[in-house]
Order: sequence, then C-alpha cells, then structure tokens
Amino acid sequence: MVLPSALILSRIHIRPLMQISIILFAVFSFSMWTVHPYWAILGLGTLSGTMLATIRVTAGPFFMSNSSRRERAAVFSFSSAADVLAGVFAFAVAGKLATLAETWIGDAVVAYRYTLYMGSIVGLTAIIPILRLKKPVILSGASGSDLSWRQLKNGCRLYSRVILLGMCVGLSAGVIIPFLNLFLSDKFGVHPGTIGWLFTFATAAGFVGAMMGPIFVRRAGLSDTLVAINILSIPFIIIMTHSNAIAVVSISIIIRSGIMGMSFPLTTNLCLEQCRPHQRGLVNAVTLFSINFSWMAAMVVGGYLIENLGYEFAFYVMIVLTIAAAISYYVFFKKPEQKNGN
Repeated sequence: MVLPSALILSRIHIRPLMQISIILFAVFSFSMWTVHPYWAILGLGTLSGTMLATIRVTAGPFFMSNSSRRERAAVFSFSSAADVLAGVFAFAVAGKLATLAETWIGDAVVAYRYTLYMGSIVGLTAIIPILRLKKPVILSGASGSDLSWRQLKNGCRLYSRVILLGMCVGLSAGVIIPFLNLFLSDKFGVHPGTIGWLFTFATAAGFVGAMMGPIFVRRAGLSDTLVAINILSIPFIIIMTHSNAIAVVSISIIIRSGIMGMSFPLTTNLCLEQCRPHQRGLVNAVTLFSINFSWMAAMVVGGYLIENLGYEFAFYVMIVLTIAAAISYYVFFKKPEQKNGN
C-alpha cells in the first residue's frame, strides 16, 4: 500500500493528507470492529491498512520539511522510540481493559469490541498535534512530491540504491528474527512466558537504542553510524549461533535489539537526505516497501532454511546479509553524505 500512498502524496498537500488519513483510519478501523460479514471486515481492514500506510509514507517527508538537518536524526529516532513505547503500552493496557470489560459485561466478544473501539478513538487523537502546528508545511505541487516518468528516470540511480539497501536490511532481519521464539524453544526448551519476558526486555532495549541514535550520528554521521551498527551486531549473532548457555544467548538478543533499534529511523533519515524535496514521498515509499517486502520474502526463505538446514545455517545467512547491508550503507551513501555536508 505504500506505493499508492506515494501517488496520493503527489496530488495532495501533506498536512491535509495526514489529517484526512488519521480521520479515515479511525473511521475504517472503528467500522471494522462493528461489522460481521467477512467480506466487510476484509474490505474495511484493507482500507484502514491503506490509511495507515499513507500516514507512514507521509511521516518521513513531514519530518524533513519541519526540521533542520541537525535536528532530523533526533526527530526520526524519537518518533521511532515513541512508536515502540506506544505499542508496548497499548498491548499491556488493551489486555487489561478487555479482561476488566469482560467482568463487567459478561461477554468476551463484546468486551474485546469495546476495547478496540477505544483504540480507534485514541488513534484519532493523533490529529491534535497536526492541527496545532503553526509553521506552514512545504510539500506537494512544485515543491512537494511529484510522481512522473521524468522523475523516475532522473532518480533511477537513487531509487535502485534505496531498493538494494532495503533488500539487504529486510532480508538480514527477516531470515531469522521472526523465528527466534522457536529457536529458543527448540534449542533450550524455554517456556513461552519466559520468551515473552525476554522479548519485552529486547523491545525496551530497542527503545533505548533508538533514543541514543542521535548521539552517535552527531559524532560520526549517518552513514558511518549505520555501518557501525551492523558490524557491531555481528558478534552477538555469532554468540546466538554457537552458545549453549541460555543466559548468554538472552543477553546477546537484548544487546543486539538495542543496537539495531537505531537502524530503521536512521536508515529512513539517510535515504531522505539524499533526495530533493519533490522526491521524498516516493523515496520514503520505496524504502518502506523494499524493507517490508524483503522481510516477508525472507520469512519464507528462512523457514525453508531452518526446516532443511537448521538454525545455525540461517544465522550464517543473516551474518552475510548484515555484512552486505553495512557495505551498502558505505558504498551507496558515504560519498553523497559527505557531499551534502553531514
């Protein structure tokens, strides 16, 4: 859905587009929890997903247009950290609310429905900070996102670099990360509840990592920081591959999550720094699409590798792809970043 969202961005100014997308996301999701026919749920789910994709595509250009070059790493990183924190909080609160509502209502389905209604209403409050912005947003039209054959042709080199980088990032993560719970269960016999707590700590580490990203960018620059992030994560992947001590593996998972927590927001920032304002919508869409599509493809490949060749081989593939990602950051973006004065 991110590519159609970039097309929408090329036709509508970013501020009203974000406002409309937030409202429609709340309306579609609220309606999805209300209807009963399967086709209606599927259709409304698709529409709400489209609105969410539009919000994500417009976020990057929105940040770029409302911040200085010095501020952007912090803006992208803090936004990512807030997203992680909000997700953890929502999961915790939603479970408690659903349980509490069930004791009052006596019907689990209705209780979950009312809880989801509250989630849609809370999502609608995202429009408040957009409405309160006083600084005009410069995007769309002549100075915004402009999708045309000429733009695609002129930006072919940049788009191909973004796609290759996104593929390396998505494949390196998707080949094993979605199967970590099975890895811990199969190799160490870890209880599902313990795995849940481990992933909670790993998520918290990712939050801390995202918050620390701007500190390293200020000292080393975007591309060098991202190269270092990927290289520093490799020793912990090796430990996960060969260690037979669950405590050591758990600590490695948490530390690696903290390191990689810096990666996604800084990658988005780096890609958008390389393009002109009218290219930002498409570059952000291509970045998100290449990472997410590669992640999904890697899950299929990773499942096959684990089933036929074992976890150890899948970890080795992850190491090779992580090295490829580090090389991509340096080769594709080091010189352009220096040229832009970062």
